[in-house]
Amino acid sequence: MVIIISGTENVYVTLDFMENFVKMTHFRCLCVGGFSGTTCAINNGIQISDELTHSNTLQFGDWKGYKYCSHGYFVNGIQLRVDPAGGDDTALNNVRLECKRPYDNTTGTSVKSGTAQDGVWYGTSYCPDGMYMVAFVVRLLPYKGPFSDDYGATDFKFRCRSYLNPHEATIDLHPPGGLTKGDWGSWSSSCNANSAVCGVESKIEISSSLDKTGLNVVRFKCCSY
Repeated sequence: MVIIISGTENVYVTLDFMENFVKMTHFRCLCVGGFSGTTCAINNGIQISDELTHSNTLQFGDWKGYKYCSHGYFVNGIQLRVDPAGGDDTALNNVRLECKRPYDNTTGTSVKSGTAQDGVWYGTSYCPDGMYMVAFVVRLLPYKGPFSDDYGATDFKFRCRSYLNPHEATIDLHPPGGLTKGDWGSWSSSCNANSAVCGVESKIEISSSLDKTGLNVVRFKCCSY
């Protein structure tokens, strides 16, 4: 038996070939947007799976609380707010998340944890289409003492991974604006294979002393697709 597949030109495929193709091919079905079940009909809300942290931190400042992408949206872009130079330098002051919905590429709202007045927002770096943030690394200048200008975090990178093919190669991105002061820490752990970053919490020192440090700790929550 021969099957004819119509298109710009006819393609003739034997039934034996189609049977072998089906036997050799593995298909992966995935519910997205916070839905689950065999028919993807159950809306479970945000499903948090992991928290990502970094070990190079400073203790100054206050936690500003977790902020999340809308339900069904995940982080595909990062923007940095940096105070570059002059006076009491605070370097990296905040990280803003750009959110996107995987199954139809709808752009969501941007979210950030806390507000720092110093510095300017630089350009946003985006994951390629179909990829979302799953890990990060921070550059930080260690505490130098009461008679020096302390900076806290100075730069930031993040890692993107395909949501449909999590075992494919990842891509690391470096948003603009960061400073070269300090040392890079180790990469955080990664979100599990069926999840990506969906929320952020920052620890920021804004005005509690004459020597502000801006962003000192940032951590992220992963949510299941």
